[in-house]
Amino acid sequence: MTRTWSPSRRLRFIGRAKKLSAAGAAAPDLRSADEAGLPAFDILGWNALVVPSKTPKEIVAKLSAALKDALNDPATRKRIEDLGAIPPQPAEASPEWMDAFLRSQASLWGKAVKASGVSLD
Repeated sequence: MTRTWSPSRRLRFIGRAKKLSAAGAAAPDLRSADEAGLPAFDILGWNALVVPSKTPKEIVAKLSAALKDALNDPATRKRIEDLGAIPPQPAEASPEWMDAFLRSQASLWGKAVKASGVSLD
């Protein structure tokens, strides 16, 4: 998983968008959400490697090991940072962590969608 704001990065640098706050080292020139007056404001874009739920555990383990190897490579981590993203911490690069994260996001955004009254009609 990477936490990223890279899709908006280009717009910010060409002056077409203004970023008010950011998380982590991806934007050291920007203040945190807390500093911007938005306590507990935590909305991040992210990327993940996912497979179908019935994928055999051996394949999941093999993919997970390969991903961890790639993310432990300093050149890979630097490239991710150069793209404006925050590379995952080692604990975040596991199927168990991602499962818990996805469930928490579904719960969080499910509540927000229901409270907003938005529908797909």
